[in-house]
Amino acid sequence: MNSGAMTNLYEVLGVSPQAEDIVIRAAYRALAQRYHPDKSSDAKEVAAVRMRSIQEAYEVLSDPISRVAYDASLSADDDRPYFPSTSPHSIANIEAQSWEILLRLHPELGSNL
Repeated sequence: MNSGAMTNLYEVLGVSPQAEDIVIRAAYRALAQRYHPDKSSDAKEVAAVRMRSIQEAYEVLSDPISRVAYDASLSADDDRPYFPSTSPHSIANIEAQSWEILLRLHPELGSNL
């Protein structure tokens, strides 16, 4: 986001910070249909700015690594401690989930531990 004040990306999409990926995707699709410049009843310029904000929010929140970094920046801005191990989107949790999926696809890898 290029504005001086940081916009809360969760608020842009109208979801909570605990929202699952499927909720974020659904919110993005609904807002994109509503605010797309070709479909919106707003002026094209207004709709384009709104759509750009929606797309930027979705790009960050739909990518697990970007979302972890964004969540950490929110915590830093609020002077609250950030505990990545408790976040479902932490790097450690993402790596663990990826490893579980890999072991399901290639169980022979588990025997090499």
